[in-house]
Amino acid sequence: MSYDEGRSWPVSRTIYPGSSAYTAIEVLADGEIVVLFERDGYKKLTLARFGLRWLEAAK
Repeated sequence: MSYDEGRSWPVSRTIYPGSSAYTAIEVLADGEIVVLFERDGYKKLTLARFGLRWLEAAK
């Protein structure tokens, strides 16, 4: 996560430890973050949903 418009990325979390490809990311109206990504050699499409608290816990 970046606090300076993308100049640095001091906070990061692993959503999936294997090979994957980013497809889409959105912030929902309730503040939850959803990431849609391909994994396992593009054989599976996965939707991950998490809150800002989970992401910031990586600090």
